[in-house]
Amino acid sequence: MKSSLSIQAYSVADHMSDEASARDAFRRLASYGFTGVQTAGPFTFGADKYAEAAGDAGLEIIGSHTSMDILKNTEEAVKLHRALGASFAGIGGMPSFFSGELTKRSFYDFIDETNEIASKLAEHGLRFTYHHHAFEFARVEGTRDTMLDVLLRELDPINTSFVLDTYWLQYGGASVTETISKFEGRLDIIHLKDMRIPFGQNDPQMTALGGGNLNFPEIIRAAEDAGATYLCYEQDGGHEGDTLESAKVSAEYFYSIMR
Repeated sequence: MKSSLSIQAYSVADHMSDEASARDAFRRLASYGFTGVQTAGPFTFGADKYAEAAGDAGLEIIGSHTSMDILKNTEEAVKLHRALGASFAGIGGMPSFFSGELTKRSFYDFIDETNEIASKLAEHGLRFTYHHHAFEFARVEGTRDTMLDVLLRELDPINTSFVLDTYWLQYGGASVTETISKFEGRLDIIHLKDMRIPFGQNDPQMTALGGGNLNFPEIIRAAEDAGATYLCYEQDGGHEGDTLESAKVSAEYFYSIMR
């Protein structure tokens, strides 16, 4: 496992609207100590230029979050990831959940479709990665298994892997470190995302690393033991200022506990 920190680009999405902004953001992220970036969604100025901008700043592209439609088209997916220089080709969540069409049938159809896509991508050296949220901790009707249990069991162990997210693990009521251990050998990227409870409130909120209650020294040790390849900061919200400032604070905290 690399002991350096990457970033999921969605964390600073407001700085990715055009090439000039992205180049400036990448340079600043590298100066904070980030060494890699995981892409998020479509590229407003093209994958080639995106990869060039990241590379010029010294950032490795560690993987993608793209759409199932792109990954279904093997030729398009391979072309995209060749341009990015990345071998982990992933989605940020289950399409049927976000479209409001999740059923038990669509869930199992998703597994079948993913295994088929992953098999084709594997022929070109790409590995399909799946990023979860909290809804995968719902139990599958008629069983004691959670959706995440089923995904771990049924998705191809060679051609697919998982992007575990520490915030959503905690939010879903799981033991973060125990869940990471269960995914040994299936964990290429782990999203380090902190959770805090704002004073006077009862609902959790995302925050910069070190601003919440998650025990990241223990989490990182568990990730290392599980064979995680990349540690990747992500913050979807809860920024108290500029998103790049949150990234800077998070990097400072990360390297303070890695000493």
